[in-house]
Amino acid sequence: MPSLKLLRDRIEAALPGLEAQVMGDIQMVATELVTNAYLHGRAPVRFELVAPPAGPTLRVEVSDTGPGVPRTQHPDVATFHGRGLLLVGKLTTAWGVAETGDGKTVWADFVIDGGLGVDQSAIA
Repeated sequence: MPSLKLLRDRIEAALPGLEAQVMGDIQMVATELVTNAYLHGRAPVRFELVAPPAGPTLRVEVSDTGPGVPRTQHPDVATFHGRGLLLVGKLTTAWGVAETGDGKTVWADFVIDGGLGVDQSAIA
């Protein structure tokens, strides 16, 4: 698994000037989705930030080539794992899964007040 700190740093570089709380939410969701892809999917894993040229929506996409799709779980209080997608659902406007010919893409949307600009070169 690649460095999650590097992932968070690249997100911060790609979204300059974003409010700290919103930045933290985006970084947390991205970290969760990338971790899930490595733990439950199959390499290669691809991460992308997608935003229209003008508009308030930012989409985090994480793709892998593994079979199956993630499902929200409802673990009891004694269970250590299984809450990540619940967290994703609380921090985002919407999230879902798109099955592809060679795996899946899990996506999560954020609506950013005032719009945003994404420096895609910071993610590469």
